[in-house]
Amino acid sequence: MTNVHIFKGDEEKFYRPYISFINTYFNKENHEFIIVGSNTNQAEFIQLNSNVEFFPKNVKGFFKISKKMANSSKVIIHGLLMSQITFLLFLKPFTMKKVFWIVWGADLYFYQSKKNDFKHNINEFFRKIVIKRIPFIATLVKDDYYLAEKWYNVNAVHLKAIYISDERTQYIREVLENRKTTKNGTLRILIGNNATPSNNHLEVFEYLKKYSNRDIEIICPLSYGDNEYAKLIENKGKEMFGSKFSALVELVPMREYIHFLDTIDIGVFNNDRQQGLGNIFSLLYLGKKVFLRPSTTMWNEIRNEMGIEVFSIEEINNNSFTDFSDINKETIEKNFSITQKRYDPNEIIDIWSKIFNHPLK
Repeated sequence: MTNVHIFKGDEEKFYRPYISFINTYFNKENHEFIIVGSNTNQAEFIQLNSNVEFFPKNVKGFFKISKKMANSSKVIIHGLLMSQITFLLFLKPFTMKKVFWIVWGADLYFYQSKKNDFKHNINEFFRKIVIKRIPFIATLVKDDYYLAEKWYNVNAVHLKAIYISDERTQYIREVLENRKTTKNGTLRILIGNNATPSNNHLEVFEYLKKYSNRDIEIICPLSYGDNEYAKLIENKGKEMFGSKFSALVELVPMREYIHFLDTIDIGVFNNDRQQGLGNIFSLLYLGKKVFLRPSTTMWNEIRNEMGIEVFSIEEINNNSFTDFSDINKETIEKNFSITQKRYDPNEIIDIWSKIFNHPLK
C-alpha cells in the first residue's frame, strides 16, 4: 500500500515543487498524489508525474478519494482546506487512525474567523470533531501545534514538516553566486506575501508614511488572495506613497521572482498568523532585513527557536530612517548560516522520512 497525499487543486504553487521533491528523493511507487479540483496544466503534470491524479469536486470524485484513502497505508492531508474532505473524514472514523494533517496556517487559523454564517458554522462543527480525532499533526512552526491543542483539544503525535522547492533553492544559490556589486540607492521595501487581510498592510503603511519623503519604493505582492482586498491595498498604497508604491498583481516564474527578491532590501511581514514563510526565509537567505509581528508563532520559531535575527514591527514606530534601513554584516552572515540549513535537501529528506516511516498508533 502507498501513502496517499491530498492537495487542493488551486494550490499549484505549493504542490508542484513538493511532488517534484518527493518523486526525486523518495521511491515514487510508495506515494500517490490526489489533486482535488481541475487545473489548466493537469495533463502535462500527469505526464511528468505518473503517480498524480486529479479528481473533480463532485460526489463521484469524493467517492474515488474515499476508496483511495481506505486502501492507503497513510493519508497525508496537505492543508485541511476543503470542507468536503473534512466531511469525508467525519464519515470515515476507521480511516482516521492513519491520517496525518500537515498544518499550512489558514486551515488552523480558520478557528479565528468567526462568522455569523450557517455554512461556516456547520463546517467548523465538523472540523472540531475531525481535528480532535486526528492522531498525527505536523506543523511548519512548533507553536502552531500548541494552538491546535488550545483551540481543538487535540491529543496527537506532533511532528515537524517543511516544504521545499529544489527550483527555488537552485535560483537562490544562482543569485548568490552571480552577485557582482552591493546594491545602493533606493531602499526597496516588500510588504506581505499576498492579498489577504491577515497581512495587515494598512497598519504597515501607517508605520512607513514617516519615510515617504525618503528615497524608498514600496512593493506589495497581491497576485493571489482576495481580489477586492487587493484593489483596496493598491489604491491606498498609491494614495499614500504615489509613484513610490507598486503592486505585483501577476504571478511570475520562480527564477524571475527570486531575482526580484534579491532587489529587495527590507521585508515587512505584519501577518497576524503563520504565513509567508517562503518569502521570509528566501529574504533571510539572501541577506535581507526582515520585520515580523512578535505576537505570532512565526516570531517564536524564527527568532527564539532558530536564533535568526529578525526585527519587531513595533520597532518601526521609534526607528529613525537609518535604524530602519541598516543591517550589519554580522547579522547577515549569522542569518545566512542558520537559514541555509533549511534549504539542505538532506535535512528535508530526514524530516519527511520521519513522517512517512512513523508507526501508526
